[in-house]
Amino acid sequence: MTISEAISLLIAGGSLLLAYKAWRGSQWTTKEQLDLQRTMARLAERQLEQLESSPRRSESPLPRVDSARLRISIRPHGRNSHKFVVSNVGEAPARNVSFMLHPHGKGKSPLVEGDYNDKFPAPVISPGSEIGALAAFSFGSARAFDVKLKWETEAGDVVEEETYVAL
Repeated sequence: MTISEAISLLIAGGSLLLAYKAWRGSQWTTKEQLDLQRTMARLAERQLEQLESSPRRSESPLPRVDSARLRISIRPHGRNSHKFVVSNVGEAPARNVSFMLHPHGKGKSPLVEGDYNDKFPAPVISPGSEIGALAAFSFGSARAFDVKLKWETEAGDVVEEETYVAL
């Protein structure tokens, strides 16, 4: 046996060892995937049992009442300004709508208070409607905010919802 044949034999043996190791690794991965699938199937069965045992909404004695759902966003307004826009994406009007900004970090609120005070609290925002308040962003303004939206339902209940908005 020559040196080149011995080297070829060693390379072939190394390749065979690597192929065996890869094959064993794929077997392990397949086993783990099967275990995960079994676990997911058990979880799905438990969730289905819980759903079937919980009371259904259609069986509820009270009919479902459509309600207002408010969203807030920051939108461009003109060339260099923005607006905080409150939209009613629900099925009922929202009354006495207002919001409060809590800036993240050390920045200040860019809300133009005179414009906000003229428009809010909004007496009513109908479904599909929106109302905006001007914002004057500068280098000292915050760019992200926790927002507390507040409104009244048709039944007179006060709803407060917290959300997050960023430029």
